[in-house]
Amino acid sequence: MNKPILSICIPTYNRAEFLSEAIESVLNQLTEDIKVEICISDNASTDNTEELVKKYQEKEICNIIYHKNHENIGADRNFLKVVEIANGEYCWYLGSDDKISPSSINKILNEISNNKNDIYLFNREEYTMDFNHKISNSSWFNFKGDREFNFDKIEVAQYLKDVLDLGGIFSFISSIVFKKENWDLVKNKEKYVGTLYSHTYVLTNILKQKRKLKVIDTPLVMCRINNSDNTFCGILGDYRRLYIDYYNILIYIDIFGMDSKEVYYVKEILLKQRNLKVLLAISLLIDDEEHKKLLLLMHNLGYYKEYMILKIFPKRLLPIVKKIYKALK
Repeated sequence: MNKPILSICIPTYNRAEFLSEAIESVLNQLTEDIKVEICISDNASTDNTEELVKKYQEKEICNIIYHKNHENIGADRNFLKVVEIANGEYCWYLGSDDKISPSSINKILNEISNNKNDIYLFNREEYTMDFNHKISNSSWFNFKGDREFNFDKIEVAQYLKDVLDLGGIFSFISSIVFKKENWDLVKNKEKYVGTLYSHTYVLTNILKQKRKLKVIDTPLVMCRINNSDNTFCGILGDYRRLYIDYYNILIYIDIFGMDSKEVYYVKEILLKQRNLKVLLAISLLIDDEEHKKLLLLMHNLGYYKEYMILKIFPKRLLPIVKKIYKALK
């Protein structure tokens, strides 16, 4: 097989139930003119993932590269591994519980053919867990329409000024297509293993190397959103997620320097998502020891206003605030 233009890179672990939908979303778009490869890195799944993939390989609809780790190596190393086994000029990360939207592969191939940017970043469609009901489209930027950013001519900070959400700095892997050649040139890819943002470290390094990024306003991927009835703070998710997201600041300090404009804007992006309402809600859910850790995190990262409010706000009032907020909603 000739070198494919595009590799669909799917890291997975015990998601056979969803993985078949992800694979089908790719296969349904393939024609004689649209040839891609699918790369699957299985993180030592104990379900029927291997059997499922072999059945798809036997159909020979497209080249499917399957790698199974001997043991679970963690999500970050598996993210890196699936790109390592890819042969395409470009790689498209796809979460094993997500689906590529109809006609999106052809759109990306046309984009690559026409302008060959180094990274493509696009919005997503958000659905309920069963994909039966659409919730919304993501909105990660304060502009509408497609836009190209040439970092040979502008600073990365000028791009970050327009970012409203962590999705705009690569937090959602299924919305990213990138040139593999640039990825391979980045050294020390495992530096942020354990943060769930090892891929962000690599992609941000690519941006710094005076590359080109194109934002595509059209949603090209469909993702499952775990609906939460926690109306006080929206989708809070796992409390640990708070700490995971703040690794983005450390990554930008590492690449651009402590006092850089890039770090300033990433802090602002995080503050939009982890605003005071969310932080107060978290305070309600955690014990005193975790509350001290939260205060320390806010102080160390320079969120002094939030630190002071969290420090002086009586926790016993938070349940009352929550009830008032729900009543007003």
